[in-house]
Amino acid sequence: APDVASHLDAKHTRVFVPEMTMSRYVNRQYEALGQADSITVDPHKAGYIPYPAGGLCYRNGATRDIVSFTAPVVFHGGVDPTVGVYGIEGSKPGAAAAATFLSHRVIRPDQSGYGKILGQCMFNSKRLYAAVVTMAREDDNFIVVPFQGLPVERAGGGPEEIAEQLWFIGERIVPPSNEELLKDKEAMELMRELGSDQIIISYTFNLKTEEGVNTDPDRLIDLNKRLFRKLSLNPGQDDVTHTPMIVTSSDFDPAVYGSGLVGDYMRRLGLKGPAEKPSPFLISTTMDPWVTETAEGNFIPVLIDALRDIVTETVNEFLDQGEKHG
Repeated sequence: APDVASHLDAKHTRVFVPEMTMSRYVNRQYEALGQADSITVDPHKAGYIPYPAGGLCYRNGATRDIVSFTAPVVFHGGVDPTVGVYGIEGSKPGAAAAATFLSHRVIRPDQSGYGKILGQCMFNSKRLYAAVVTMAREDDNFIVVPFQGLPVERAGGGPEEIAEQLWFIGERIVPPSNEELLKDKEAMELMRELGSDQIIISYTFNLKTEEGVNTDPDRLIDLNKRLFRKLSLNPGQDDVTHTPMIVTSSDFDPAVYGSGLVGDYMRRLGLKGPAEKPSPFLISTTMDPWVTETAEGNFIPVLIDALRDIVTETVNEFLDQGEKHG
């Protein structure tokens, strides 16, 4: 069973955020790290370190010379090479390494430090995943599909089994308090397998009309680009209060990720045809260990309501513009 972390907020009430361990699948990947020829270490996000921090680990030290990259903008010759030349990025500033060292002296990289923080963030990330994956209602004009499929999907389950698991998540994982959820062993067992194990979830929206779910990839790409613009900050934007939720965005390019992976995701989104265009997705990272247990309760429903309003508004605008053009 997960450990329990207790804190005191400004009102001196008990704040209860359980810790979540990694899924069985990811544990198997970590157990295989000893067989890897190379490993990258990126302390940003989960490590709470500035972005450029990172490390490259090789089983055979000579391998680093194969991938060395002496970018002229950072390597001028005549001096000892830095770690920056041994990777395709070509730059790794020493200040970021110092930041990593300092952070690990303040927050120990063990179960009493980072382990406790990340365990709580993992728990909150999976609660956010559960809320996102069940946010679309029967009469909504949109659907939402996470890149990390449901456990029953990964096991090859059909539409009825998927609907049953979504119902379970919507009834047994989304509404309860942290304390109530921890007492539900069946829900906690499923929750451990939900989403990713990197406090990051990725998801894509598609619009829905009276004819059904949109099957045109161009319309899906346009919709998610509009959503990203509404859910991100613009350069020079002073007032951030008009952005109710901030996300990042990227896409799965078939030329990079392969047509199999991208095609499968497109199929789950309701699209038809071969995977020829990059498939967009939005990204939410949960780095607050107390987001499900603030002084005013679980904050995730507030985020989901804001996200629902933006998506509904954007889809309506999108459909209205389509009718005018038509």
